[in-house]
Amino acid sequence: MPKGSETKEEKLVKKALEDFKKISKSKGKITGWTDAFLLKYRDKLRVLAKKTRGHWSFSFYETLQNINKESIKRDLNPSTK
Repeated sequence: MPKGSETKEEKLVKKALEDFKKISKSKGKITGWTDAFLLKYRDKLRVLAKKTRGHWSFSFYETLQNINKESIKRDLNPSTK
């Protein structure tokens, strides 16, 4: 796909993945994040996921799943519905 033909939703997903890479470099692996930061970031991704449904990349899906799995493992309650 040519670079200029990305939709608004695809650009948002791509930006979210770039942000996640930056955060992972600065904060380390998801397992090392604090509960508060994990909840905040998970909710941010869930809201974005709801807006961009149908435009997800496989990387975005994997990232969202990893964050969700970690929050379930820690028994954190969702604040998004």
